[in-house]
Amino acid sequence: MDRKNVEYVCLIAAKMIENGAEISRAEDSALRMLKSLGCVSYCVFCLSSLVIICADGYIVMNRIYVNDLNLSEIDRLNTLSRSICSGIEPINRKPQEYPLLCRFLAVILATGSFCIYFGGTFSDAAFSGIIGIIISLLPRISSTSFAQIFIQSIVAGVLSYVPLLLGISSQPAMIMIGTIMLLIPGIAIGSAIRDIMLSDTISGLVELTQSLFYALAIALGFCVGLIFLGS
Repeated sequence: MDRKNVEYVCLIAAKMIENGAEISRAEDSALRMLKSLGCVSYCVFCLSSLVIICADGYIVMNRIYVNDLNLSEIDRLNTLSRSICSGIEPINRKPQEYPLLCRFLAVILATGSFCIYFGGTFSDAAFSGIIGIIISLLPRISSTSFAQIFIQSIVAGVLSYVPLLLGISSQPAMIMIGTIMLLIPGIAIGSAIRDIMLSDTISGLVELTQSLFYALAIALGFCVGLIFLGS
């Protein structure tokens, strides 16, 4: 078993987690790839921030610094791992990014739908969509996700009151409800519970704790925004 193959498998597993795949999926894919590549003795350990593979005397680690959600990239990596497992020459597909217009439409639909669902008007939904686009375009100011979500929450909380301060009839609370939905780590919480149910207790608890801290960052961020406006 070549060390480069182990490093390649470790990279694929890390990229899966980095783009939002479940820990159990990344581990299972790595184990299947190692077996198909002729590895005799191997084990895989994954967390949301680290992948460790021991295979045929080689120990390879890959640190994960960014956790995002890109279903298209997960599909590409799944296809790549299946190709390796079946012995077929992998198709060289480039990583795909969603078009900017597609991302904007998704943000507007998500924020606007929740805003209207909880009692907001169509104008509130429009403002919520605009604010959602603004916070999604904010540059990454901090290397930590907690600080980044905290900053995004402050900006969203302050901007929710701008229409009212300009004399436009609006409901800041409904606008905030719409924008907050972009930041809530719902998928991460679901994945954490799923990992715990699949006996991946450590990774599940780590993800769950991380998600709770993200929720705390959202609450603190909106509170700071409201305090800044004197509300």
